[in-house]
Amino acid sequence: YEIDVTVDVLGRTVGGVERATFINETAKPVDELWMHLYASAFSNTHTIWIANGREGAIEDRGDELGGYLDVRSVRTADGRDLADATSISNTLMRVSLDEPVPPGGRTTIVVEFETRFPHIIARMGQVGRHVDGMQWFPKFCVHGEKGWRKRPFYRTGEFFADFGSYEVTFHYPETV
Repeated sequence: YEIDVTVDVLGRTVGGVERATFINETAKPVDELWMHLYASAFSNTHTIWIANGREGAIEDRGDELGGYLDVRSVRTADGRDLADATSISNTLMRVSLDEPVPPGGRTTIVVEFETRFPHIIARMGQVGRHVDGMQWFPKFCVHGEKGWRKRPFYRTGEFFADFGSYEVTFHYPETV
């Protein structure tokens, strides 16, 4: 992952561009990519995470103190728009590929996104200048010989992901 983002502490956001490279380590071609959008779990009262257990702290706060992970665009590494090939449901994003990634092959997508931190809940959020920023960027679901492990973010679950290589650049005001 190569991630270049700007942090807006007063606006409770971090946003920018991510270049995410998927490497197919299986024996089968891969014709779609799946990514977790964990921060979307706190976007409204209809998400699986919220519906899985009543959370008055979110239900009572309204949109102003809620959070989200908003995917603004998805493109190929050479700039081709993948909007028509992309679908988002709850905390998962699916990207259909024109050409399958062969075994041992790789492909890179470029995702422009913005995450707004909710008022702190469940290891995620912001109060004043204090930020708990768990899983704030789009990240690939785990892929193996049985396919994608693409489960939405449930309240009783835990994060499950492959290891990755990250190069992250944060831009932020001098005074925070």
